[in-house]
Amino acid sequence: MSDNTSFNVTAAHITQSPGVAGGEPCIAGRRIKVRHVCVWYDLVGLTADEIASKHNLTLAQVHAALTYAYEHLDEIREAIRAEDELVEKMKEKYASKHQTLNIHNTPFPSSRRLGFAEARVFYPLLP
Repeated sequence: MSDNTSFNVTAAHITQSPGVAGGEPCIAGRRIKVRHVCVWYDLVGLTADEIASKHNLTLAQVHAALTYAYEHLDEIREAIRAEDELVEKMKEKYASKHQTLNIHNTPFPSSRRLGFAEARVFYPLLP
């Protein structure tokens, strides 16, 4: 007989409640959505250390969010897709204000890392 004990480390750092962060999984006590951590890491190119430092998180929290994201990839992709659809609808609804901001006619900001909103403009999120 084995004395192995298993732990669900992800459950210690990730919560999902209907009234918090739109019911999406987020880092416990922080309202930082798992999908945002995934986007920062995969699309923006931030390292786990950079995400932790920038958002006052522990590396365990960042890695738990990434683990959750990869274990629930279809769910995370659907959340990103739904947000993209909402953004497109808002652009159509508020087209004149969007054009005034002129965010799509700016040159690619190659001299610095992209923020979350900028990454959404320059990288298609899903195939």
